[in-house]
Amino acid sequence: MKKLLILMIAATALYSCTEDPAAEVATQSQNPQIILAPMATSDVTEVVAQVGPNSINVDFGFGFAAGTTYFERDVDIAYNGDTYTIMADPAGDNYVSVGNIDYTYNVPAPSGAVPFGGITTNVEVDLSATNYTYDMDSRPSDLVVLKGSSTPLTVAASLYRALPQVDGDNLKVMLDWDDENSDIDLHIYNSGGSSVDYSWFGYPEECTLTSTSPDGTYTAVARCWTNYSPSGNINYQMFTREPDGTLGIYDGTMINPSPYWGTNVAVLEIVKSGTSYTITQL
Repeated sequence: MKKLLILMIAATALYSCTEDPAAEVATQSQNPQIILAPMATSDVTEVVAQVGPNSINVDFGFGFAAGTTYFERDVDIAYNGDTYTIMADPAGDNYVSVGNIDYTYNVPAPSGAVPFGGITTNVEVDLSATNYTYDMDSRPSDLVVLKGSSTPLTVAASLYRALPQVDGDNLKVMLDWDDENSDIDLHIYNSGGSSVDYSWFGYPEECTLTSTSPDGTYTAVARCWTNYSPSGNINYQMFTREPDGTLGIYDGTMINPSPYWGTNVAVLEIVKSGTSYTITQL
């Protein structure tokens, strides 16, 4: 059993360069080049996604790209109201980070249905709309300046057929299972054993622990209504979505549950404190 948290992308990318129409173009044999390229880096290797719009966070910066031959002066980059300097020394660190940027990208629907447990697909993230300006003071007016335009990043996305969404300060809980002929319901109980929310019509099932619920300990329970699994066992996944967007995925198996109403499995312990939720798999 393990909890997978929402992941973001891993990429280190250089971008193709196009001539800046605002700069006067001169013969390359007479004028050196400065090629400025945006770069994106991240230590994450995979993202969890759904069909449609998704958001990722990328570490973003600028540097001299390959082919730059003019190193006699530093380059000042203006981005989001701040100025960053790229050092002119080609032997030194000529990359400067300007911070993190959120991007929205689309995951298209697969050709077939997404199975229980999800699939991994590749999507392209287009960063070409990222804008920055540059300061070329004290440079020759006919200096050829190239600016980077992005090529898409390829992102490995774990795609699930349903994921709970952020819902204000509430905690969303979702339950999915592998045998579609069987039926499992989802309940959230408080410490006194009273149900605070339940779902028994959906596939998957979804419940909400509201931010107005009293602080304390709650339990998310999978309850088997019918079991027609050929193996006798039913594999399930329980998802949680916290107000800050954190996604939890918890795998489990109901071992030969009763074929009719009566088998309960306590899957998660949820400790609520204000709008913070501490979640532990049981």
